[in-house]
Amino acid sequence: MFAYARNVTDSQGDSLVLRARYGPRAQDMWRWVDDPADEAVTAFVAQWLRLGPAERARTRRSLSEEDQGTLLAYAQRSVFAALRREDPALVPDAVAAMSLVSEDGIGDDRVIWTVAGLVGHAHGRLGGIDRAGVEAMLAGADRCVQAAFGDILDNGSDLEFDVGVREVRTRAGLVLLRDEGLPYEPNADLVDRAYDVAELLERDRYHVENIIIATEFMVYAADDRGDHVNPLAVEAAKRKVATVCAEAVIDDGPFQPLSAYLVEFASADDAALVAAASDRRDWPDEIQLAVAAGPRCAVLRLDVRDDDEPFIETVDSLERFRDGLLAVIREKAGTQID
Repeated sequence: MFAYARNVTDSQGDSLVLRARYGPRAQDMWRWVDDPADEAVTAFVAQWLRLGPAERARTRRSLSEEDQGTLLAYAQRSVFAALRREDPALVPDAVAAMSLVSEDGIGDDRVIWTVAGLVGHAHGRLGGIDRAGVEAMLAGADRCVQAAFGDILDNGSDLEFDVGVREVRTRAGLVLLRDEGLPYEPNADLVDRAYDVAELLERDRYHVENIIIATEFMVYAADDRGDHVNPLAVEAAKRKVATVCAEAVIDDGPFQPLSAYLVEFASADDAALVAAASDRRDWPDEIQLAVAAGPRCAVLRLDVRDDDEPFIETVDSLERFRDGLLAVIREKAGTQID
């Protein structure tokens, strides 16, 4: 990975042409996925660094929005690989790639600040860059990129605050999981169980994009008349001690995310109440399946779609996941992951 490759970029006049695109799993951070585009982008960035200022500027101006999206993904992957390998040599690659993107090309300055925050975290942990080197690579870069990196060099980076993720060591190695900052005090290893759920979904037709910890979970408690399904379940849901969620989509399918929540409670009674209320067949705008075992429940929920679009699942079709979810949340040997 990140080795140099031949014949992967072309020159066009005095600018380089990027001929690489990433697959749909390349930006997953809950696991590492190899992608051949890394070699092509590494070679492109290395060639760009050897150009003079005028040629660098021409190349920067020639990049399409799709090119910039590829470079942004490469920067994120470079930081992720650096953290997993504890290899500071990969950190400058991320800075060089970010020097080629722009706020207009990416369309959202928050994404630029997020990747800059990742670079700052890696720099704090591993080193690999200094102010002079960063400023040299960012000469002529987009003002938003310069501002983001200037801020992290001046103030450092707090991974959870600036990026919204937490480093977690799992059976998949070191990963970066989205962390929404809610109370998270599980007795069981919910992260490990979330990886079991991810495997369950990906053996089917789904692509798990995120595993999220310390996230919100609510019982969908009303029907179209405003009648509560079970007010006791609503109160029980407030007594949860931890929630992890795996978010999945179908590649090249309609955007209808399937959310798989694993929720732990202080008591088995609360888990049973919440699962019973969430295992619904009476509300056409939410497709849900839920199971409980001991103090935990698992809820599959499909509730986002275009108004004129039929759901890709039904309550009956989700039944194929019931036994697998039960197996995941039942008691099993194992230790908790920090």
